[in-house]
Amino acid sequence: MDLLDEQESAVEQVHKNWDKAVEREKISRTRFAQRSIKPAEVEQELIESEQILGSEQDVQRFVLSAANRLSCSLTKKKQGWLLSTIPDFLQPALGDKPRLFSFTTPAPEGVEYVGRNHPLVEGLARHIIEDALSNNQDPIAARCGFTTTDTVTKRTTLLLLRLRHLLNSPKHQSLLAEECAVVGFTSPPSNPIWLTPEEAKSLLETANPVGDAPPGIKQAEIEDLISKITEFESDLELFARERSHSLSQSHRRVRAITQEGQIQVKPQLPMDILGVYILQPGKIRSS
Repeated sequence: MDLLDEQESAVEQVHKNWDKAVEREKISRTRFAQRSIKPAEVEQELIESEQILGSEQDVQRFVLSAANRLSCSLTKKKQGWLLSTIPDFLQPALGDKPRLFSFTTPAPEGVEYVGRNHPLVEGLARHIIEDALSNNQDPIAARCGFTTTDTVTKRTTLLLLRLRHLLNSPKHQSLLAEECAVVGFTSPPSNPIWLTPEEAKSLLETANPVGDAPPGIKQAEIEDLISKITEFESDLELFARERSHSLSQSHRRVRAITQEGQIQVKPQLPMDILGVYILQPGKIRSS
């Protein structure tokens, strides 16, 4: 009888634990149910999240461009993109067999969907970043650049920044969040006229060279700009504080709906300048 009682007690305990887990799941689902959070109420947050995380088009553009620079281009097929030869640095994650990818969902049967967290994206990004940090002679993606382009009509400077934000909450442990941003300006560094972040990001993505300058001139121009970073450092700090304030407002709007409590966002200064790029106006030379 004691054995039977113990078995019944154990079964009852399992059922109790199961019921508790079900109840927690119901509460969690209710908290984020569509009737609790309407898309219109957090529309701006949804737009900003996609801009930061990247859309399917952003992922495709990055993968195709990176693979082309690394001489492992993908070939367009009827149902997707074929990576016939897997580079050595990707083989630990992807293996050595040809892979057929799609950058849109739902992917056709037998075709692998590639989102921003896919090993292909992570592997390419890691390889390019490591190369940019260690290869000073001929990097795949340079951290500094001087480009003559017809995309601009005024000399323009673009900066790739890494921002850090400390998220403080009375209910949870503090978290450190990171993001990258592109800012840009025209005019001299001593009196910069700042572009909107959207304009700067668009220029970084679309500016194509139409001419070239001697290596000595490029190096001198970049070194001169780097020596003058202190002239607009206060503007960069202001940008970081405004960005943290914007994130704090986003958290406040969302958490007012979910009733999760407030979070304070503080910028961690100074920020890191990951890349410096000068765009010099130019025209395509007629042949």
